[in-house]
Amino acid sequence: EVRGDWSIRRRLAWQLTLAMGLILTLVFLVLDYAIDREMYARLDHFLNVRASALALQLQVRTPEQAAKLLPEYDLSGHTDFFTMYDARKRPILRSVNSRGQALPVPKGPLGQSRHYDLFLPDGHPGRAIVLRVPRPEAATSDWLVVATERGAWDLAERRIHLALIAIIAVGTLIGALVARRRTVAVSLLDGTLMIPFVIPGIVMGI
Repeated sequence: EVRGDWSIRRRLAWQLTLAMGLILTLVFLVLDYAIDREMYARLDHFLNVRASALALQLQVRTPEQAAKLLPEYDLSGHTDFFTMYDARKRPILRSVNSRGQALPVPKGPLGQSRHYDLFLPDGHPGRAIVLRVPRPEAATSDWLVVATERGAWDLAERRIHLALIAIIAVGTLIGALVARRRTVAVSLLDGTLMIPFVIPGIVMGI
């Protein structure tokens, strides 16, 4: 009976561990999607602001005059770049730090604006926006591409992924220990883990 009871406990422990692992994996996928979406939304908003400000300058000035008013794009170590295209999508102006290279325009329909990933002139991965810039005097529209390096964003995303994976691994391991063994140390660990759940209840009760 003892052996049969131990076998049942072991089977239940493994089932509980697998269930916890599955639940935590689903939580990881949901959080990963939400975090990626939020980070890209913030990065795209930053690009929208930068591109709109630059497009406004280009609408009231010639490309050459606007370039002189943008000293931040003259820095060789700067992580932001831009390229101006005419209506036929021929490059007519590049940021100084682009080293003579034009930022590529994505294939397919562009609409009024479009965000996409690309490699920057310095070889680093980046995020870009292509924005239509109307030319009322010519009854045509130019195209402005503004890009920024996303290395820092990718690094933050990887760190969040590692933290989530570590939480899942530790949570599954603790769940397996608590389910399989009932020693004094495990009982103390189980009680300690319940503290974060007990304190909010006490506070709300008070």
